[in-house]
Amino acid sequence: MVIMVFFWILILDSLRGIIGSRFYLLDESQRISTTGYGLLMYEGGTVCQFSSYWFNDMTADWLCRLMGHESLIKWEKRLKYSWQLDYHVAIHSIKCDGDVVPNCHSGKHYGNTCQNGHTEDIWLSCKIRQQKGDLTSFYLLDKNGQYTQNGHGLLMYQNGTVCDDQFNEEAADWVCRMMGFWGTSSWTNGAYSPIQDDNLPIALNDLKCVLLLGFIPRCTFKTTTSDCTHTEDVLVNCLSNPMCSAGSYWCSDLNQCSKCPATTVSKKGSMSLSECVLCPLTSSPISGGKACSCDKGHGWVWHTANNQGVCIPCPANSYKDYEHGICIRCPIEATSPPRSENCECPTGFSWDSETKGCVDCNHVDDGSCVKVCSVGKFWNTDLNMCQDCPLNTYSVQGNSDLVCLSCPDNSTSTVGSSQCICSGYTFFSSDLRECINCPGGMVCQEGALSYSHCLPCPFGSVPLSNGQGCSCKRGHGWFWTKDFAGSCRPCPATTYNNKDQGICGECPDEATSLPQSEDCLCPNGLKWTGSDCVDCNALGSYTTGLCRCLAGTFWNLESKICEKCPQNHHSDDNSLSCTKCLFGFRQNGDPRNNFTCTRCPDHHVGNGVDCVICPEGTIPSEDRVFCQEHDLPENSYVYDESKTKVSDLVNVVLLSIVTLGVVVILGIAVTVCLWVKRKKREEMFMTKLAITRTQQHLPFPEEIYTNI
Repeated sequence: MVIMVFFWILILDSLRGIIGSRFYLLDESQRISTTGYGLLMYEGGTVCQFSSYWFNDMTADWLCRLMGHESLIKWEKRLKYSWQLDYHVAIHSIKCDGDVVPNCHSGKHYGNTCQNGHTEDIWLSCKIRQQKGDLTSFYLLDKNGQYTQNGHGLLMYQNGTVCDDQFNEEAADWVCRMMGFWGTSSWTNGAYSPIQDDNLPIALNDLKCVLLLGFIPRCTFKTTTSDCTHTEDVLVNCLSNPMCSAGSYWCSDLNQCSKCPATTVSKKGSMSLSECVLCPLTSSPISGGKACSCDKGHGWVWHTANNQGVCIPCPANSYKDYEHGICIRCPIEATSPPRSENCECPTGFSWDSETKGCVDCNHVDDGSCVKVCSVGKFWNTDLNMCQDCPLNTYSVQGNSDLVCLSCPDNSTSTVGSSQCICSGYTFFSSDLRECINCPGGMVCQEGALSYSHCLPCPFGSVPLSNGQGCSCKRGHGWFWTKDFAGSCRPCPATTYNNKDQGICGECPDEATSLPQSEDCLCPNGLKWTGSDCVDCNALGSYTTGLCRCLAGTFWNLESKICEKCPQNHHSDDNSLSCTKCLFGFRQNGDPRNNFTCTRCPDHHVGNGVDCVICPEGTIPSEDRVFCQEHDLPENSYVYDESKTKVSDLVNVVLLSIVTLGVVVILGIAVTVCLWVKRKKREEMFMTKLAITRTQQHLPFPEEIYTNI
């Protein structure tokens, strides 16, 4: 019984690990879907559509692709099974857009719900991916420049490479997932194939992703690649097979990585629940389930042969690393006895438990060792330890006072800084103790270190008020490069010309823009204020082209809000009024699409409100406005469904009557035949009897007639 209870605890814990890991689909049996169709889940809860703004076709398509599928087939929102009510709503507002990479954002989540509860849960139908990568999007090339699906190669987007500027691990992981792999194990850059020459374009630059809620990607990129060369091309190693992190294992039934049950640990890449090892009674999992805690001076060791772990005493010249729970060798200049917590450094050095190394000592009168702090830190005598320098201060290594120095005027620093940064329009003096203004008509980037970093503005432009750039023409902004050079460049897509700062500012998450834009374009129902998107209904006035009402609504000039069109009316985006549906049409019956008018179907006419069927013998006019008589050629007829049904009933009744008549006639005929046959027998009998009596001269008794 105890074994069975423990077994179910393991199963339940593993399921909690599965459903808490990422987006996935549940089929009708509440199992991980392998067909591409199912209820969309995130971290053990459902995803619903809070409003049409938050979830749309592009969001559904990106979520299919982020789960490794090729594309979206369709999506719907519905309460399909009662078991949906057993789950909480994990996310009720998520939206993803972008043509190249997913740019997702999410509103409130966890513990919230949609307006109509689980009736708005999302069901996805995704197209299963047949190959790794897509020549119209991201794919990999091998060293010979050939398309490959083995997971390692030169990252390509359409017909060009990807520059490594701003590229990060999150971007590599999601690009691999979009190609149908399990994620990434590593990425690097550099020359890889002979095809990386001047004839091969560089397609993308500054591709980076950040993760919302720990898994939802918000990715950005640029197509300007003038500062890139093929030595910066991205090379990725994608995982062709699942590689679960330490503390988890691969669950083949659910097609996911599951967290190991409580009190167990596992190595990276464990492929079954049996590889989750139970910690000893006196220890517990640490470092995310990578190892078990051990006694003082002992460390955790994995045995490769039997996939088991054990606590062992740390040998001589090693020490116990409490962060990872293992024994680590001392630096070459240090030693230690067995079961040590630290290493012993040579004379003149002290063991640094923070950096895990030996550092120089400054000796004081009593012979004790005073620690020399690293750059950006100072010695706290009260706590007897090094700490980061506060905001707007700095320190350099070897500072004899072991204190932080204040930044000079017109300069700032972050916590733990080794130097200060001069504000825009100023640069550091040669001794780094003063920030000096650039000469008139010149500008410099924040953090300039010398006069050589001051630049004159191009012809026709003047320094901005903040001195950190020059004014540029419409749709252009000032850009600084890594070597303190600057110039005016066109604002790329999803940015706008920020006139106050003279730069190309990023549009808000929900907005977009074309290259060289002065403003950002907000979604329907929102207005651009110059720096943000504001709800139209919160505005006190309406400006054509800025505040956009949704299709099926119109801007009410009196109430200053977007209102829904009345019945049998429709409107396009950004309308000031609604138009009545024409004769021959009716308003779309689907309330989600009530901004369109639908042509009446065959054999029907319409008055702009409803469609009715034409009477028998008539047909709709070409514009389906009225019914007209139909001249029929000889031996032809007009199909009338109601008449056909009556005719069929009459035919059945007539057939029944005829059948009954035939039966009755046959019955009468049989009866007559039998009666005639009997009469003939009687006559024959009487004749024979009469002859016999006559021959014997006997009278013919009257009773014989009676008995016959």
